[in-house]
Amino acid sequence: MDLRYSKPLSDLYTSSFLKALLHGEKPKNKFGILKKSGIVSSEKELLIKDIFKLIFQFLSKHYRSEEYYRSILFSKILLPDITKDSDVILAELRVSNSKADIAMLNGKSVGYEIKSELDKPTRLKNQLNDYLSCFQYSYLVSHESFIESNSSNLHQDIGIICIHPNGSVTKVKDAKNNINNISHSALFDSLRKPEYSDIIEKYYGSIPNVPNGIFFKECKKLFEIIPINVANKLSIDALKGRRSKVPISTIKKLPIYLQYLVYQAELTNKEIHLLGLPIKELI
Repeated sequence: MDLRYSKPLSDLYTSSFLKALLHGEKPKNKFGILKKSGIVSSEKELLIKDIFKLIFQFLSKHYRSEEYYRSILFSKILLPDITKDSDVILAELRVSNSKADIAMLNGKSVGYEIKSELDKPTRLKNQLNDYLSCFQYSYLVSHESFIESNSSNLHQDIGIICIHPNGSVTKVKDAKNNINNISHSALFDSLRKPEYSDIIEKYYGSIPNVPNGIFFKECKKLFEIIPINVANKLSIDALKGRRSKVPISTIKKLPIYLQYLVYQAELTNKEIHLLGLPIKELI
C-alpha cells in the first residue's frame, strides 16, 4: 500500500467522479492511481461500485478526508432522520462568509461543520458564528482529539458529534435551538434569485416592480421585516427545492460507501444499475 497516493485517491471519492464515470469519461488515467496505490491489482476484475468500496476502505484506515466524514455523517446520522422525500440534505450551502459542509432541512435547519484529521482549527470560530447566523441547530463534527482541544471554546448552542477511528459515531452534545439569533441577512444571502423572489411573492402577494439593478436590494429590504420564525420557515421551504431526485428509500438500500455519493450525484435508477456492471465495460 503506497500512502503517497492518499490525496489522489481521496479526490476520486466524489459524486462528480462517480457521475463522470457512468457517463463515458475515459478513466484509464484514474485507474493508474488505483494500481500505483496498491489497492487493486487488475481493474478489469472489478465492478464499477467496487472502485468506491476500495477507496472508502482505504480512506477509513489511512486518510480520513472531509468526503469520508461526509459519507459517515450522512449514513449514520442524517439518513436515519429522513422520513420524507421532501426532506433535503445540501452540501456547500452558503452561510454568511462560509459554506456549510452539510445542511439538513427537514422542518428545521441543521448545519454541520466538519473538521477531519486533515483540518486545522484556524477559522473554526468564525465558521461556527456564520452557522449560528443561519441555522436553528449547528454541530461541530470531528474526531476525539480535535473535540478535546476545542470544545471548551465553542458557543453554548453548538452541538458536537464525534466520528471514531472505527467509523462509529457518537453525539457528544445536542445542539440548542438558535432561532432567536438567526440573521435575516444570512438567510437571504443563502438563497438564489428564484428562491427569494418566490418567498417575497408568497408573503406579500407580489414582487417589487423595480429595475433589475436594485431588485436584490429591494427584495432583501422586504425580507428583513418578515418575522424571523416565518422568514426561517419560508427559507427552509425554498431550499427544499434543491433536494436530490433520488428517492430516500432507494438510497437506504445502498451500501454505506455509495449512499452519500449517489444522493449527491442524483443518479437515476438506470445509472444505479450500472454500478453493478464490470468496470471492463468502460475501458
